[in-house]
Order: sequence, then structure tokens, then C-alpha cells
Amino acid sequence: MQLEELSPAKKKARCLRASLVSTEEKLEKAIDRASKKVPFVDVFNKKKNRSSAGLPFKGIGKEKCLTLIRCGIFMARDLLEHDGGNPLVLGFWKDIVEACYDHLKRDVLILRKKRDERAEDLREELDLQRSIMEVNILLDGATDATTTEADKGADEEPERIIPPFSSIRDP
Repeated sequence: MQLEELSPAKKKARCLRASLVSTEEKLEKAIDRASKKVPFVDVFNKKKNRSSAGLPFKGIGKEKCLTLIRCGIFMARDLLEHDGGNPLVLGFWKDIVEACYDHLKRDVLILRKKRDERAEDLREELDLQRSIMEVNILLDGATDATTTEADKGADEEPERIIPPFSSIRDP
């Protein structure tokens, strides 16, 4: 089985297309994370394992999660809507959750911008390839017309065949 050899332009277009698909997948995941309601029970279960890294809500540990659950705040979005009437729920906990969601929203905006830039780069590359192909077709048509007229009147010379091995003293 022989693989098709791609031109540099096709390789570039394939790379741009793969980059666009990858960015779109990352964007979908970021949108899902930003819109998801995070239950504090799940955060508590993840934070029980002390070797876990990259967990949400840095600053809200296991005990704070349990306190929030006991106070009837089961989801992170519920904490954002909390009016502050319960003295057990501190205001900076809300700030921690809000900062986490703001970070997720910022990631979504950055990924949307990257996706748009990569889509534009791909569009420009495909337009460039299309215009080069059209110019080549026009030039090939013009070259074929001139070569056929020149070939009619020209005497053909046979090509000189050079032997594959020659000695140093050959003229």
C-alpha cells in the first residue's frame, strides 16, 4: 500500500484543519465545564484524596464543603445565589467560587477567539490554494496552445544517451 504524497500546501491545509478541530473540541469541553452545576458532594469526594491535583475551588476544603452541605447549599451555583443570611457561610467562599467560574468563562472566550482565528487562517489558505490552482490551469492552457504551434514546425532532435559509466578520459 502506497501513501499519497501531499504537497506542502495540502499539508498546511490539513494541519490547519486538524488544529481547528482540536480547538473546537477544547471549546466544547470548556463550555460544558463553565455551564455545569458542580455539586459540593463531588468536590468533597475528590478532596478526600489528598493526592488529587487541579481540583476546583482552591481554598474550599473538605470541612467547608460539609458545612455548605449542612447549610442546604448543595451546588456551587447555589452558593453564588446565596444571600449571606447564614453566619456559617462566609462571604469569601462565594468569592472563591465566583473567581473559579470567571476563570472558566475567560477560558471559553479565549478558545472562541482562537477558534475564529484558526477558521479564518484555514479559509485564507484554501482561498489561496484555489486561486493558485486557477492560475495554473490558465497558464497550462496558454502553454499548451503555444507549444502545439511550435511543435508542428520544429524538427525533433534525438536525445543524446550518456552511458551510465564512463572513464575519466572520455571527451
